[in-house]
Amino acid sequence: TMPTEMIYDLFRPLERKAMQEHATLYEGALDLLHQLLDDGFQLAICSNECPDYIDLALECTGIRALFAMVMSSHKKSKTDTLRNLLLQLSPGFAVFIGDRLDDFVAGRENHIPTVAAAYGYGKPFEWEQATYRADSPKEVYGAICKALCLCPGTS
Repeated sequence: TMPTEMIYDLFRPLERKAMQEHATLYEGALDLLHQLLDDGFQLAICSNECPDYIDLALECTGIRALFAMVMSSHKKSKTDTLRNLLLQLSPGFAVFIGDRLDDFVAGRENHIPTVAAAYGYGKPFEWEQATYRADSPKEVYGAICKALCLCPGTS
């Protein structure tokens, strides 16, 4: 059998080429990101993917500059990585948007509301663990607004 690292070394150039040629955002995602930034939100990424993959995706979709911070929990605890991200950014309020169970566990364990991006990866049983659910990027903004109403001192 071929060692895993050799397989990755063969696969990475193919993945890069495919991403460069075909990477797209979900419909409405770019508008959502700009709306959040226009409204004063600070955006960050906390992903299970390896840093190279995250960078590639951000580069190919042209959205890297929109994010204040990008952290990878690859081979680490997402809960701990999210905690570290929150400590570094020190936001007054945070909402974690994800599509997998570990996203919602990390949010809950860091005492922040979560939004299930139910149009991404993941399964319905995972999305049920989120505080809110959005079936499209257009619905994410409304879910964030609902989460803001849960925060003390907001209306």
